[in-house]
Amino acid sequence: MKELLIHVEGEDDKCILSKFFSVLGINNNIEYFVHNGKNNIRKYLKNSYRVQENVSQFILIDSDEYNVPDSQGTARKQLGVESESIKVFCAVPCIEAWLFADIKNLINNVEDSEKKAQLERFPLPESIPYPKQTFFNLFNNGRRNNKSFDFVFNSIDINQAVSRSPSLRVFLNSILDDLDLETFKYEKILKNSIPRDVFATLLQELPKEKIVWKTLDGNTFNALELSKEIENGTDLGKQYISDLLRIARDMLARKAEK
Repeated sequence: MKELLIHVEGEDDKCILSKFFSVLGINNNIEYFVHNGKNNIRKYLKNSYRVQENVSQFILIDSDEYNVPDSQGTARKQLGVESESIKVFCAVPCIEAWLFADIKNLINNVEDSEKKAQLERFPLPESIPYPKQTFFNLFNNGRRNNKSFDFVFNSIDINQAVSRSPSLRVFLNSILDDLDLETFKYEKILKNSIPRDVFATLLQELPKEKIVWKTLDGNTFNALELSKEIENGTDLGKQYISDLLRIARDMLARKAEK
């Protein structure tokens, strides 16, 4: 199996990634370069970056952009990356949001009834405000230590996690694909997710301004607007899901008859 080098902003990024990769059984194939800040990654790419033979290099940074393609585009501009050979990915809005991807796992790891109720009301990981501080407030009295993240990965359902976090799924799939391993497919993870979450995350994989739906009365909605409607469980969001499923069903049925 080939070797991978992942450039990250800080030690917490390395720590969290190593735990995800341990769950997947691929940690032995990965090295990390901790740059201590996004600006230092930019300087490294400008002055010191070199292609290494037989080593795939990935860059992972935090991004406030809600949708995956938009976050990657913004990251490339921030880092001054033009070459497509440099693989840039983002944790939205930061890597600590991925700790909330399997929310059932977190709920099962707290005994306080108020914290359980709070977690049950949480939105999708990419929509959690200040996930880093939120995590430490909930599970470590606002402080961090070297074992702060351990309990999350003792019982995490990785399929559930990737079904609820598009930025996590895109990143892990790219890593797995580069290692010639099986990636996460929607056919397998669909059963582990609330349908509303699945459709919202599908839209988040498109550019946020892309028009994805036009209603009978002529109103149009872009990917960001519609993903929010679905996430909030509005009648509009439910109608889109219904239309999408019916169209997909009819198209597949017609294809099957040919």
